[in-house]
This record gives sequence, C-alpha cells and structure tokens, in this order.
Amino acid sequence: HLIADRFTGTPTPAMSKYRVKLEALQDAFVSIVVGAQPLDAFDDYVERWKREGGDEITREVNEWYRSAAR
Repeated sequence: HLIADRFTGTPTPAMSKYRVKLEALQDAFVSIVVGAQPLDAFDDYVERWKREGGDEITREVNEWYRSAAR
C-alpha cells in the first residue's frame, strides 16, 4: 500500500540541513522492516530520527501545509 505524501514544496531548510544524517538512518529502518532487527529497535530509530532533525522537518512541513491550505 502507498500513502501519498502531500508535501509538494521545495525542500525545507531542515531537509537540506539534515538530509545526509537522515538518509543514513534509512538502512536502520529497512533492517527493522525486513526483520533483521527486532521491532523493539523501532523506538530507538524514532528517537534518533527526531533527535537528528526529523522533528524540525515535521514542523516545517506542517507550517507549509497550513499556509498552502489557505
């Protein structure tokens, strides 16, 4: 199943700033999905994603969405 991403703007400042760090986490996420890591590792993944810029990106995208919805 595909969940469509509604973000259609240019990359936000945080996306540009944290892109390399967050791309490095993709392998950790995939290893959890394919079962190479236990599901308990997901909590650590989320904590690291947030700490390494994910929360800032989420804030910027939500701000973009609120301004685009007007």
